[in-house]
Amino acid sequence: AYKDQGSIRIGLGSAHAVRVLSRVLLEGREKYSHWDLSITEARSPALLHQLNRGNLDFIIIVRDRLLDLEDCHVHLIRRDPLMLLMSSAHPLASSAASTPGHVWKGDISRFVNDPFILEPKETVNGLVALRILEKYCPGYRVACTINNTLSLTEMVRNGFGVTITSTPSFCFSPERSSIDILEPQGLSWILPQEPFFRYIQLVCRKDHSVTRAEASLFQEIQAVYDQDGVEEGVGRVYGLY
Repeated sequence: AYKDQGSIRIGLGSAHAVRVLSRVLLEGREKYSHWDLSITEARSPALLHQLNRGNLDFIIIVRDRLLDLEDCHVHLIRRDPLMLLMSSAHPLASSAASTPGHVWKGDISRFVNDPFILEPKETVNGLVALRILEKYCPGYRVACTINNTLSLTEMVRNGFGVTITSTPSFCFSPERSSIDILEPQGLSWILPQEPFFRYIQLVCRKDHSVTRAEASLFQEIQAVYDQDGVEEGVGRVYGLY
């Protein structure tokens, strides 16, 4: 255990990052029991502001691009692809995947007449979803916006509309990740013809001296993200590697 490391102040910009960190801390209870750990959960702009003020040691945030900051080190943890999600009862569901571990590209323009349920445009998912729709579905209609992934997915599962959101790891792995909150039952999914990503990144100030404990924590957080197999799966579908 790291007994004399002092405090570690972490900022987390998504519920998924909270679940990842919780898993790391749970699996390393003995190692981390001596840490004075402070966790702040907020939106990315607020976390960047707190980091710049010196109130946080590092942050994990999701943005629509990889940041390039003069005063900070930015480490890309993972690129998350966005996908179109529909009810398994949708007329076009037969052209999509519905079995965990399977995913492929499809023609998003075929859904132009569907009502879309999106996350707000102020969110990264909402912003990137609009870019996809503007490219493939000009004239699209947003039936409603909702800032709750579980509620949004339930509306899609019930056939109220379709959505574009970040891709759950079950699309790439037959086994559902312990940090996934979505259940695949009653859903079908396809990726757009070209990849559209959101970028999960770890940011810390260049004048911050990373401790041995923090470096260990970074590695274990990265390992949890890598276990989902998302990067590898995206590479297979889009031929990126």
